[in-house]
Amino acid sequence: MAPDANLGTPRRFMYEDMWARHESYEAMVTSAWNNAASGEQGAMRMGEKLQVMTAEMQHWGRTVFGSVRRQIKKLKLDLEDAKQRALVSGTSLEVRDFEGQLQELYEREEIMYKQRSRVGWLREGDQNTRHRKRKKPLCAVKLDMMKAYDRVEWTFLEQVMQKFGFDQVWVNMIMSIVFLEGSHDNLETLRDILQCYEQASGQRVNLQKSSIFFGKGRAENNKAMLKGIIGITSEALSEKYLGLPTVVGRSKDGTFKPVRESARGKVLGWKGQGLSKAAKEILAKSGLQATPTFTVSCFQLSKKMCRNLTTISSNFWWGSTHGENKVHWVAWDKMCLPKRDGGMGFRNFEAFNQALLAKQAWRLMQEPDSLVARLLQEPDSLVARLLRARYYKDSSIMQATCPSNGSYTFRSILFGRDLLKEGLVWRVGDGADILIHHDNWIPRKGSMRPLGHIFMHGITRVADLLSEGGDGWNHATVDAMFSADDAEDIKQILMGGHGAHDLLAWNFTKSGEFNVRSAYHLAMSLRRAKAGRPEGEAQEEQKEMFFQGAYGLWLARNATRDGVRIQDATEVAASVSRFMDEWSNAVPKKLRSSSAPPVDKWCPPEQGWTKANVDGAVGRSSGDGGGGLVGRELHFQRLHVEMDSKEAVCMINDARRNLLMVGTIVEDIKSLMRC
Repeated sequence: MAPDANLGTPRRFMYEDMWARHESYEAMVTSAWNNAASGEQGAMRMGEKLQVMTAEMQHWGRTVFGSVRRQIKKLKLDLEDAKQRALVSGTSLEVRDFEGQLQELYEREEIMYKQRSRVGWLREGDQNTRHRKRKKPLCAVKLDMMKAYDRVEWTFLEQVMQKFGFDQVWVNMIMSIVFLEGSHDNLETLRDILQCYEQASGQRVNLQKSSIFFGKGRAENNKAMLKGIIGITSEALSEKYLGLPTVVGRSKDGTFKPVRESARGKVLGWKGQGLSKAAKEILAKSGLQATPTFTVSCFQLSKKMCRNLTTISSNFWWGSTHGENKVHWVAWDKMCLPKRDGGMGFRNFEAFNQALLAKQAWRLMQEPDSLVARLLQEPDSLVARLLRARYYKDSSIMQATCPSNGSYTFRSILFGRDLLKEGLVWRVGDGADILIHHDNWIPRKGSMRPLGHIFMHGITRVADLLSEGGDGWNHATVDAMFSADDAEDIKQILMGGHGAHDLLAWNFTKSGEFNVRSAYHLAMSLRRAKAGRPEGEAQEEQKEMFFQGAYGLWLARNATRDGVRIQDATEVAASVSRFMDEWSNAVPKKLRSSSAPPVDKWCPPEQGWTKANVDGAVGRSSGDGGGGLVGRELHFQRLHVEMDSKEAVCMINDARRNLLMVGTIVEDIKSLMRC
């Protein structure tokens, strides 16, 4: 049988694995190979025979094997007719025959989908959606298993999912969400897959509790048709899930209106009870201001919504008479100051919102492969992988930008990311990833970047400031490039050395790990600085620095009037620094009273062990330090190290990466202990 002549460009030959299941496949291959005779010799003959054979196979695939999808569709109709006839005749032989044929076609279809997706399609969760371009609107289906705990064979289900390569966290999940292109064929295929799953596992999908969610651009009549195919009628995903909106529209205030109404409802329930100021403070902090915490940890509230919540809190605190609010004698910003600075410690909703969202950004930064990743500590989290694939595939959350059609969830995380950037500081490993002039890398209060520096050609990264071996600073380069104060701070930074990675840490906690409390205080300090109000804790020092700076500029101006060359800005800054040192030495500082530490009695080492007692001290005024070690029973086969610093012991025994300034030393100690 000769193949049809091709008109125009011939189609590329695609071999189908499912062809091998046809009963005439082997006979066709043998006949095509034997009939493809040629007078050529060697490789030319082989190439011509393969060309003739592929054309023969393509013709056989179209005319004999046929379309699996069309055959399944036709056979389903025949099966339904056979079932109707069986009800009359009472015999089911024809039905069984059709069911057997249909099962064979399903197996062929499975092979076809697996081949097209180029991966195990059951593992990926969809029939070839990765292979085709998604030009149609998507839809999501939320499944609920009917009486899952009564019907499921849990051992079977666990083994099947592990066999397909699912992560153990995923295996433990009860609910399922399936994303697919919302087409007639896909919904039919999903329905057939679920039916096969039910027969194999003993579970049943509860269609009454399941729901389907359509993307934008789907017509209502098309939605009804697709819901009829899958048998799911509810579109509950377009409402709320766990109290949060699943879709955030253009009106953000309308979306989060329940947050405001919930806070207002609490206040109405507390009115008329004659509450004291102490009782109001407790209710406002633990009840009223805690209401939106779950929502603001996921979404950014608008400025208007934050003002509304602030108004509700302020009106509740100051009270009302005969339905009219009393005078608010103190601005709410001052009420949000800590009590030590003259405030009441109430929350600023906008700053608290940003601090909570910064936590999500920190998790995504720490664990780039991580549902939000513990989204870090959970390196294979689903949400983190989804966000990275959608928004920052080739970078990190710190460099990500939001497209015009980005989700409101991701926009909210970027709002928190802006605060996170302000508090991050680099821990120097080899310095290759740290930009000298643009990154925070000097761990100190205030600016974490160099304040006074000279641009030197070819020196842009911290790695360029290290010695040739990479294990220390190049003092000559540091002194030449930076002001004296900056150079001194830089030389105090410990580094990991050659091959060590640079790490990002949080500058406002002792451990280097992020927490919401410190992020909130940072957000509040930035707001006060922007408004021209310095921190209450360092207010006196900052005032003094301002006056000393003004004094230094005034002296430089007077010198210029007398004909002296105008001073460089670094010289003025250096003089201000000297004035501040004089002021600090002149102002007495409060000393904390401390009780003497308890005296522990020394115990000798156990038999076969060597005990090493270590200790160290640092001079408060000079900054010089030293350490010592005393060893007993020096065998060095089994070493017992004893010290009086609980903090040091905890750091060494902690399995997590140490983010402190001394983290490189701690990690070196850990590696020695593992040897």
